[in-house]
Amino acid sequence: MRYVVSELFERRMGLTVTFCPGDMTLPEDGFSIGYGFSGGNMFFPTSGILEESGELNFSLIPSLNLNDSSLIHSNGNATKGDLPGMAFWLLSRYEEHQNPSFADQHGRFPSDENSLVKHCLHAIPIIERWASDLSLIMQAAGLQVQLLTPRRSFSFDLDNPTAFLYKSPVRQMLAAGRDLLNGNPGQIITRFRVLAGFRKDPYDNMVQIGDIVTKNNLAPDLFVWIGDYGPHDKGLSHTSEFFRKSVAKLRQHFSIGLHPSYASFGNIERLKKEKSRLEELTGSEIKKNRFHFLRFRLQEGYRILLALGFQEDHSMGFSDRMGYRAGTGQPFYWYDLQAEESTALLIFPFSMMDSTAHFHLKISAEEFISVQKQQFGTAEFNGSFHAVFHNEHPSWSGWEQMISRFIKES
Repeated sequence: MRYVVSELFERRMGLTVTFCPGDMTLPEDGFSIGYGFSGGNMFFPTSGILEESGELNFSLIPSLNLNDSSLIHSNGNATKGDLPGMAFWLLSRYEEHQNPSFADQHGRFPSDENSLVKHCLHAIPIIERWASDLSLIMQAAGLQVQLLTPRRSFSFDLDNPTAFLYKSPVRQMLAAGRDLLNGNPGQIITRFRVLAGFRKDPYDNMVQIGDIVTKNNLAPDLFVWIGDYGPHDKGLSHTSEFFRKSVAKLRQHFSIGLHPSYASFGNIERLKKEKSRLEELTGSEIKKNRFHFLRFRLQEGYRILLALGFQEDHSMGFSDRMGYRAGTGQPFYWYDLQAEESTALLIFPFSMMDSTAHFHLKISAEEFISVQKQQFGTAEFNGSFHAVFHNEHPSWSGWEQMISRFIKES
């Protein structure tokens, strides 16, 4: 209860909350909310989700209208309008704990199983929508409500600093053979032009992006891959002089976080090694994380981060669609359902990613900007949105202009 009250009423609505037992006389100069019992200025029914411990019995049927949204117990009982319970269900990622066997080809919780996706509400920060509707009622009663200011923000993932340069001859030959088999001779020509020094490597662009960022007085996060080579890990070696110099330059423009390798999934020792590598390279403690491929599972992934001293995770989003995985665009603290306790790990959701738009949705860079303007961060929902960019999409027409435009408008 205290966790969700803190997240919903204190952090999102700027209210000071005092808990009163049911038999306590309510103060005359405050705004009182009954939870599970009538009385006061407002009343929320309780489904019982905040009282359960060690069990996962509830499913959510969401709706834009708070009073039409229901928590359904496994015994069939339905409770409509339990705002604290529904906010807790979404923020705790209850369904991801509830269905640990659900996994896509990368071991992630499938977006098709997300309840907001199933009800076509994932494009809306529904918790902010509910809080905004509630604030209007409170303000009409004379209560001062200070909703969180909507965020418009962005960050970058550096998976692969170069497309062709500084990679071993074996990797070059294998990649060229793959291009030939895939019927892409143009890529082979580009490769040899870059290697011969006639063309700049297309992925070597982060310093230029950093200059734009600095000119606009911004310092976004940059999550750096520093793992070992593997089937889904194609970056440069952490011993590469070019890589090390590049990261040193990028520290002038970005706040550096870790982008753990695909192979580090569920492997605390490998992730610890990669964190140490990046700390040695940057000379500072690394406290921020975004998983490569968004490859993590609750609760194992977040417990590993806490054990290694991370304070923030930026992986809460979809890999194959745009939208709000946890029903919010605002940061929130992770609640460990198994331990039944709030943690110090602050989760920063994102709602848009360039690779999703390019590879999964097959839309243009201009359409990506259009979706951002039309669908996300609207004043109606008091919503925030965060976009994730990569350095690897220069073949996407309009990619550089899109990033420059997004940075300048942020």
